[in-house]
Amino acid sequence: MNKILSVSFSIIGVLFTATSLLAQESPESEISEPSTKIATEQSKEPKWEVDIEPTLLVPLNLDGGVGVEIDGDEDGDGSDEGNSSGVIEIPIAVKGDSEFNFDEALRLSGRIEAWHRKGLGIIFDGTYTRYGESGFVAADIELIESDPFFRIEVPTEILVQQGIFVLAAGYEVIESELGRRKSPDRPGYPILRFRPFLGTRFTFIDISADFEGIPDIDIDDSFFDLMVGAHLDFQVSQRWNFGVRADYSGFGIGDSTDSTVTVVAGAEWSVSKLVAFRLKYRFYEIDFDRNSKLLEDNYTINFEEQGLWLGVSFRL
Repeated sequence: MNKILSVSFSIIGVLFTATSLLAQESPESEISEPSTKIATEQSKEPKWEVDIEPTLLVPLNLDGGVGVEIDGDEDGDGSDEGNSSGVIEIPIAVKGDSEFNFDEALRLSGRIEAWHRKGLGIIFDGTYTRYGESGFVAADIELIESDPFFRIEVPTEILVQQGIFVLAAGYEVIESELGRRKSPDRPGYPILRFRPFLGTRFTFIDISADFEGIPDIDIDDSFFDLMVGAHLDFQVSQRWNFGVRADYSGFGIGDSTDSTVTVVAGAEWSVSKLVAFRLKYRFYEIDFDRNSKLLEDNYTINFEEQGLWLGVSFRL
């Protein structure tokens, strides 16, 4: 967590330096500003500005796994005789040295933001991921009345589905022109905007693993988390905008995750009043420990993902 926060502050420092340099650039052709607040005729602007952004997430590194406890009473007779128990570690990885082969992969994601010209905002963000892989997993197995555990490599086929959905409300507490206006109708770039937000994150996880020689695993779980975050923007010209967005959820409320962290940082290039392209870097980490009597298996999830966030923004 400290590493991610330090990276975020480093990015913010670089953006402050970039704004002072790019603020001296030559004037560009006029296009409408993304924010209704800096328009010279607010009365003619719509009360709400809606930003719809379908995104493509390209994972460059996905590292972690799922640990599942298996019950020694496989036949349900209450007896340990002839049964085994232990912990199975299911790797989830996208790296060059991965021993798994991806058989299928699908990811759908998008984000919608609606901001009132008085500063109030509503945010929705959704991501659905589905992928299948095959290979070998490590299983620490204990035969009943046998000590200690011993490790075996088990052939398996794994299907993972995950959905992450965010609903939040925000407020634009800062919108400040840091430069001098060259004319009454031209803002003084760079422009600093700061928007904190508060909401909830809903996550569902469905993991199916078919093993050879040991019991199969099927995890189907979901949970809500309280989430807090903030979005910092540096608009350095009419076309270019740089920003950092970070959020954190967990807080140990109910069955929530131990922690979930998301950091997104990158640039936006406005093609016109209605369309902009965005290229960003995304970091996502989840650390979850489920110990529930309601589930057949207790399990832990711990992994992080790093990759590119490619988006096209449509403004209404």
